[in-house]
Amino acid sequence: MEKLIFPVARKPRTKVRSTAIRVSPEAYNAVEALSAKTGLSNSYIASQLILFAYEHCDVSYTEED
Repeated sequence: MEKLIFPVARKPRTKVRSTAIRVSPEAYNAVEALSAKTGLSNSYIASQLILFAYEHCDVSYTEED
């Protein structure tokens, strides 16, 4: 299975500021489409997608020049 790899751009935050996040219109439309097909809430679908992606991604630490 392929992995989604995120390069580290800044120091990780440890404090949770808010539970709301912004998504692109394309991502929102994908969640809406799944919600319409399944009857599940947007919040549930987005959370499940994020948790799945989190379990299937890697973070790469690169040295800065």
